[in-house]
Amino acid sequence: MSTDMGAAGAAGAAAAAREFEPIAFAFVEELARRESGALDRYLARYPGYARELSALAFESAAGGGLGVEPMAPPVALRERLREDARAALALGLAVALDSLLARGRAHAGLNPRALAARLDIGVDVLALLEERHVAPNTIATPFLSRLSDVLGATADAVRAYLAGPPLTVARGVAYHAPKGHTPARQVSFAEAIAGSNLTTAEQKARWLASEERGE
Repeated sequence: MSTDMGAAGAAGAAAAAREFEPIAFAFVEELARRESGALDRYLARYPGYARELSALAFESAAGGGLGVEPMAPPVALRERLREDARAALALGLAVALDSLLARGRAHAGLNPRALAARLDIGVDVLALLEERHVAPNTIATPFLSRLSDVLGATADAVRAYLAGPPLTVARGVAYHAPKGHTPARQVSFAEAIAGSNLTTAEQKARWLASEERGE
């Protein structure tokens, strides 16, 4: 029972961290633009995140982002905020993936085209990865690292997703590949890149060179 409650609590904390992430990005961007009254607006809009928003405002001011002398919060509050941030980050990175596309949207606000661009591949290759039609043990280490970084997940979590059973159709991506992209078998990462209709020649050269170097 206690194990189930602990797991539920961890899942809830991870969900809360994911929900706050886009709010934090927008708030920090407004602070960077020196938008007047940003903190008051966000506190009124998101009272449940008052502690986190206040901490972000303090950090921005301390770093010179606001051009004002910050008033430091109590030491106990700062320590608690640090602990909360570390816990949220650890939970976010360790979370199991059930979709690369969904994680890209939830973690970084990226649609399939934007996610593919960040990964430096065509959307048809992203579809193959989402469908688990690329053999995980053939994926170049630099690409796996980039994918993990963009998704805010561990390399192990990404590998575990890619090693799962193949999907029939990539969710929200298939229509981007007009010539079709679903292979009858798993392909290697190099085959996926080389056969891509939507990956540019420059992108192909970079990833295939990485493959040839054995990275």
